[in-house]
Amino acid sequence: MDTKKSTQVTAAEVASLPSRWTSVIAPLQADVDHWMDTHPDQEDGCRASARRGAP
Repeated sequence: MDTKKSTQVTAAEVASLPSRWTSVIAPLQADVDHWMDTHPDQEDGCRASARRGAP
């Protein structure tokens, strides 16, 4: 049996994450921003870049 645990949080919950997550928050956000910039939302008529304040 796999002992790994998946964790999902909203943007509002990031500040309350345990300190062990501190080292991954910035790189993770950069990865998400990059993915959103390179994969526009096809159903939504192209989502704006996360770097320009997209929700």
